[in-house]
Amino acid sequence: MNPGTLRGRTGQGRTLRASGARNGTDPSMPPKLVHGPLVRSSQVRGPAVRNSLVGESLVDPLANRNRSEALAKLAITVQERFGLRSGGDLHDKLERAFEASGATNVEAWASELRLRRPGDPAWLEVVERLTVHETYFFRDEAQLEFLEREVIVPLLRERRDQGRLSLRLWSAGCSTGEEAYSLAMLVLDALRYIGHAWSRPDGSIDADPRWRLEILGTDVSREALRKARSACYAASGHGSIRQPIGSRWDALFEPAPSPFGAEDEGVLWHRPRECVRRLVSFRQHNLLDADPPLEGVDVVACRNVFIYFEAAQQRQAQAMLARALGRGGSLFLGTTDRLGCDELFDTRYQDEFVLYSRREVSP
Repeated sequence: MNPGTLRGRTGQGRTLRASGARNGTDPSMPPKLVHGPLVRSSQVRGPAVRNSLVGESLVDPLANRNRSEALAKLAITVQERFGLRSGGDLHDKLERAFEASGATNVEAWASELRLRRPGDPAWLEVVERLTVHETYFFRDEAQLEFLEREVIVPLLRERRDQGRLSLRLWSAGCSTGEEAYSLAMLVLDALRYIGHAWSRPDGSIDADPRWRLEILGTDVSREALRKARSACYAASGHGSIRQPIGSRWDALFEPAPSPFGAEDEGVLWHRPRECVRRLVSFRQHNLLDADPPLEGVDVVACRNVFIYFEAAQQRQAQAMLARALGRGGSLFLGTTDRLGCDELFDTRYQDEFVLYSRREVSP
């Protein structure tokens, strides 16, 4: 084809050289586009249109705006149903969740999700990509030692003297299980302290079999709970077990095979001993569900969870936690968490720590 003349399908001719000359441009160059800079298709995150002259992709402003609006609405739904704070980080994670879903239309994908219930598998698949699972055993150990010393030991001693040998704890938002197993170790250590548990030569602790001990760990993430049930944790670097060798809790762990086989050579894996694992069970639960997974709980530990929640969802979840607690039950939050339901709890300050007790309402 003669580069000077391009005849379209309508049969109308257009002389590019002449047009270029009239505009004072280099007649050997193709005409300038008025839609802005060209972007290669691999760089386009939103919907794109093709430029047939140069074979490049351009962002379609209207389609891209619709995409952003669909994700923004979905982020609000995530906040309302799962408590996660809406913002740029959540928007980016939703973008990646859409790309991983295999769907082709983000507006249809987001609309379909909003029609489904929070416990629907499609939602849970998205939540896996939104939640943070980073934690480790005895995180903020001084705070946990305060819990053992000021709450668990006095409670066990009181139950022992009353002949009511039972204790129920709930690790809410337990992630991959480290917090729930840490609570079990605290309970065993406290029982040993009051003379109702004994150490074995291998480091295990045998609790008096008359005790009925129940420790439940819950999380919204199915993948996190799968790891929690496997009870296999890395014990090197920034893994889940960061206590130094020979520490107070070291004897309650035992070596475990790598979950990744030979390809994981060089990483040390451990798991809590069987005396710890048998005390703990796991269940999926959304903190924004109306009902708690169990009631009559003595201690609810929900640490470093509410920093990701908006104020309204904090209050909603904490009201549900209050309903789970038995008479005189205690709520234990992380040092960065804040209580949003002052009317439901009495606050107790000691040292640098805070403990919340369920407030008893007069009939």
